[in-house]
Order: sequence, then structure tokens, then C-alpha cells
Amino acid sequence: GPVAITPFIVGSEPVKDWTFMVYLDADNNLEWAGIEIFLKMASVGSTSQVNVVVQMDRHPWYDPNPAVPGDDHDGYDNRFGDWAETRRFYITKDMWPTPGNSAFDILPDANMGDPNTLKDFVNWTINNYPAKYYFLVLWDHGTGVAGVCYDFSDSNDFLSLPEISQALDGLPVII
Repeated sequence: GPVAITPFIVGSEPVKDWTFMVYLDADNNLEWAGIEIFLKMASVGSTSQVNVVVQMDRHPWYDPNPAVPGDDHDGYDNRFGDWAETRRFYITKDMWPTPGNSAFDILPDANMGDPNTLKDFVNWTINNYPAKYYFLVLWDHGTGVAGVCYDFSDSNDFLSLPEISQALDGLPVII
């Protein structure tokens, strides 16, 4: 028989199907790769059915003198304004990770290895980009059961598995 579909509505606006939350920790020697990942997400951007939201932290310095022969960046990158704060982006098609494209308040250099930073990002995203479903990506160095999201500007702090669980406790997520 026919199937009735009732859209999920917040206020007077229909809600998108998905919100992808990308916790992009490039405050380390993966800064170059983090920018490349950002650009790949922007090659598609958010759509009428999907929000793509990124919190990105970059490293505060760029080493123009490579330690590894043939490596011209040591993983660090000075493109797109070489900003070092933590910024939030609503990814649109073909956007660049420039300060002007960060549509929200600039955060201080957040410690991406702190569970409160992760919890704040997830809560902020859920409140600003409601959806039927959410998908959280933790992007950075990972060390298996030890943890993920090593923040070089904050004494190499990282999110341990218990800290990730603590950050997501009480949120509408399935771990």
C-alpha cells in the first residue's frame, strides 16, 4: 500500500536528512593533509539533504626547511591565510578554508584533545544544523586503543577512548 512520509520539522523548516560533523584536527604535522581533506569535502559541499559542518584547528607555524629530503612541507601548510585559530565552517561547494569563509565566531586555539572541545562542537552542530541523522568524523592521527586527535599546540594532548565516550555521553549518538 501507499506509504505516508511526514518530514521532520524544526520550527517551520524541514530538517535535512543528514548532518556530517567533521572534527578536523590539523594542529600537527598532518596540517597539509587536513587542508586537502577539507578541499575534497568542498568539492561536493552541503546539499539540500546533507549538512557538512567542520571544526578545523591548524598548526600555528610552518616549517619552510624540510627535515626529510624531497618533503617540501613536513606536513605543515601555509596556504589559505595560514591561520592558527580553531574555526567552524558550513561547507559549501568549492569553498576554501580561508578566514573569510568561516561563517561563525572564531574560537581561540582550542585543544582538540580535550573532550569538552569535542562535546561543545557536537552540541553546537546539533543545535545549529538539526537533521534526522548525524555522522561524526574524528580526523587526525590515531593510535588504535590509545586514542585520536593529537593536538601539537597543546602538549600533544589527545582524546583517549574513555574521553571520547565522556564527550558523547548523553548525546543522541550510538558508539
